[in-house]
Amino acid sequence: MPHIDAFVKKLSRYCALNQADLSVLRELQGPVREFSRGTEIGDEYEERTDAYILLDGWVHNYKLTRDGGRQIINFPVAGDIIGLRSLILPVASYASITLTNVTVCLIPRERLVDVMTRFTHIAASILWTQAHEEAITVEHLVSVGRRTALERVAHLLVELVYRLRLSGLASGWTYDCPLGQHELADALGLSVVHINRVLRQLREREIVTFRQNRVVIHDIAALREVAGFDSSYLDPEGVLE
Repeated sequence: MPHIDAFVKKLSRYCALNQADLSVLRELQGPVREFSRGTEIGDEYEERTDAYILLDGWVHNYKLTRDGGRQIINFPVAGDIIGLRSLILPVASYASITLTNVTVCLIPRERLVDVMTRFTHIAASILWTQAHEEAITVEHLVSVGRRTALERVAHLLVELVYRLRLSGLASGWTYDCPLGQHELADALGLSVVHINRVLRQLREREIVTFRQNRVVIHDIAALREVAGFDSSYLDPEGVLE
């Protein structure tokens, strides 16, 4: 059975967890499900009674406009919770679709509420993860609204490597990334042609190469400079510096 190690590692950044805590978190894990690439795992307007811990694979959350346009909101990766806010709101505020084959485990609402009620330090850690997600959303909003095309792409690429490293899913500054240029365009408010031009510019400057679903950052300092990236919203203790 898949483990929730990335989720536990993420929570451990906010609160020291002992063996009893780890047992509680593993008991939180409900039925495990697998979804193939391109599967909707949550509709925008449905009422949800379960959230998911993403155990393996990539997902994107998005909203559709009236004319059929798509705005990608964020990209959950292994260790992230999908749909936690939807357990509070009457209906979901976004839809979710798999970018790869994924494995998730359900978190029933009642079980989650029970754990957060009885173990307040675990509840605090889960709330920290949601504050973390909100900070990512704020940066995304700034990118779409104010950053240049070059800054937007650079910021997303460096943000993803920080998130993956902090969850124990990447080493060094290289990572597998299933995002195509259409996903990048819909996330960053750019055209596919513009995305291609920016990626070529980063490659020609020998800062980063993104080919065949793999991102290789050759110069992390230069990429951070191009993006205007301040890692404090992801890594306040500077463990990756």
